[in-house]
Amino acid sequence: MPEYRKFTKDVGIVGIAQLLMSLRGLILIPVIAKTLGASPYGIYATLMVTINLLTPISTLGLRASMVRFLAGKKNKKEIREGYYSVLLVVFFASLFLSSLVFISSQTLANTIFGDPQAMDIIKIGAFLILIWAIDLVNLDFIRASRRMFQLSVFQVLETLGEVSLAAVLVLQGFGLDAVIYSFVSVRLLIFMVTFIFIANEIKIKLPNFSKIKPYLAFGLPLIPVSIFAWVVNSSDRYLIGYFLDSYNVGIYSAAYGIASIVGMFIGPLSTVLFPTISKLWEENKIHELKNHFSYSLKYFLLLAIPSFFGLSILSKQVLRIMTKPEFVPQGYLIIPIVALGVIFYYSLYGIWGWIFTLVKKTQFNAILLGIGGAINIVVNIILIPKIGILGAAISTLISFTIIGTLTIILTRNYLKFDVDLVFILKSILASSVMALILWKWHPVPFPEVLISILVCAGIYFAVLILLRGVEKKEIDFFRAMLP
Repeated sequence: MPEYRKFTKDVGIVGIAQLLMSLRGLILIPVIAKTLGASPYGIYATLMVTINLLTPISTLGLRASMVRFLAGKKNKKEIREGYYSVLLVVFFASLFLSSLVFISSQTLANTIFGDPQAMDIIKIGAFLILIWAIDLVNLDFIRASRRMFQLSVFQVLETLGEVSLAAVLVLQGFGLDAVIYSFVSVRLLIFMVTFIFIANEIKIKLPNFSKIKPYLAFGLPLIPVSIFAWVVNSSDRYLIGYFLDSYNVGIYSAAYGIASIVGMFIGPLSTVLFPTISKLWEENKIHELKNHFSYSLKYFLLLAIPSFFGLSILSKQVLRIMTKPEFVPQGYLIIPIVALGVIFYYSLYGIWGWIFTLVKKTQFNAILLGIGGAINIVVNIILIPKIGILGAAISTLISFTIIGTLTIILTRNYLKFDVDLVFILKSILASSVMALILWKWHPVPFPEVLISILVCAGIYFAVLILLRGVEKKEIDFFRAMLP
């Protein structure tokens, strides 16, 4: 029970930070899309998609290796060797990629971005690859140490810093370049602070790189996973830009970002789950391990299912509040389709997929995402020219569902855990009641929309409790977590 209690507390602590991190994307949608318009938001979205592709590649899979092999370690010498080896290798790898993007900025602007004026934005964004990579190494080191409070503090400061600085600059009349500069500045500052925090604990010493070979052996196979995951999640932006334009990229990206709200609940679970299950696996506590998987799935769906129903009903209202009117006619159709796909992806691959990492079969992650990525590209090429960005949303739903289904089939050969199907049905029923009330209510102005969300969330949980979807022992358990 102490392990469950720590896990739940950690999830709660990290959940607050992850919520703010998710709100970062939501806040930046009105800051950029509502203030600057669809085309600048399309350039911003394409830049972020590019950085999200190259940053994981530049880390060579070593972040996951560090969490996998340093979780639970007590030997300071071993910890110090592992951390500094990873940090230095990632620094030089990301420096190389950043330089490559900087040099290629004009070519990228004329091709992938489809806008020659994006060249200066790309040059600034190139620095983000380096800063982002080494910043993530530090945060993952803290994560591997299971110091979730400290991790959450740094993540919150980083998120608030980026959003606040970007919002102030844009509202003062500055352009998209100022937003990217704010990201670079804040992440560099957080890296420096976290480095001092880590160095004070383990001291500074040049590594002999004795750990890097097994770390790379574990991490390098994850690079295709990162690439294929990017293809599944983000390549549609490139294809929309190719077949259509940055205007449509902006509309699709804003709707996709709003739909992804249903997936934000996996963030705190995954952040805490990986080091926890790694420790339990090493200690051969299989029963506890299975329980962690079961409860992680249940608590993700507890929040994701009603979020999907709510977003589907309020898609037009949310778009009107967060963007310009030009986003609504197409965007409101995108939200429920993508949101449903996100639930399948994160509840199935996002949880079951960790089993491959535990049993050191990470090649399956690459295979599954490769299959999903190929399907996503083919369906996008077929549908986008015919039905526009709606085709990209349908492609996302299809590929996410296939990846999730195949994940369950393959992981059952290594580890099985209980799935509470009765709870899922009760959650869907409670969400349906909530959605019906929300549909009849039909709130429009922002204050009324906010009130309706809070009221209907209360209705959902009330109905779920009446249906005994959440047991008394679980309620008591969470009460015990409160100070």
